[in-house]
Amino acid sequence: RIPDKPRETEFLEQMNEAANQEGLDIRDYRRGEVTVEDTHSHLDVYVSCAGSYRQVCGFLDRLAGLPRLSTVEKATITSDSAAKAYPVELTLRLFYGAQKLPVDRRKAPNG
Repeated sequence: RIPDKPRETEFLEQMNEAANQEGLDIRDYRRGEVTVEDTHSHLDVYVSCAGSYRQVCGFLDRLAGLPRLSTVEKATITSDSAAKAYPVELTLRLFYGAQKLPVDRRKAPNG
């Protein structure tokens, strides 16, 4: 579930397919920061979309079921009584490049 490279294009294709299956309207997405940690790296993707409550929930459920490990770091859903769809802003985090900690940085079994 954690590829060696970011492969965000592959994720965006899967995300768009999930949105289409739920009838959610993806309005914009953009690549965010890359963070490199000792054990992995991650890339944030910002997504602007709109849909009904059911469409938004279904989309998030489909994201959780994708083969790629990702998390929703932030979600903002705006209520607009005049609109038929909720505007949604998401920050998704894609994980990649998993690494084992060097032996000298691993925690001792009794410590």
